Amino acid sequence: MKTPLILVLSFLLGVAHVISPDHWVPLSLQSWQRGWSELRTRGVALQLYLLHILTGLAAALVLNIWASALGDRALLVFSLALVGVFTLIRFMRFS
Repeated sequence: MKTPLILVLSFLLGVAHVISPDHWVPLSLQSWQRGWSELRTRGVALQLYLLHILTGLAAALVLNIWASALGDRALLVFSLALVGVFTLIRFMRFS
């Protein structure tokens, strides 16, 4: 069975997203400051990881209905605009 390219790209994007420092550094620092054991740190990390995945999945399911009504070009333009707006907000917030 051939794996669709979108699934492979989604997986790679997810891996890049999860290993970015803004995901693991805050938990690392918090566990160090509070003196958590390695087991507790792993448990909290797993809970946060699952919550992150389930939230993304819920958002994808809800937005899928709306996005399927748009054409390909309109969805691309909307996605690029959304990324641009969030990038601008992030640059303004963390200037």
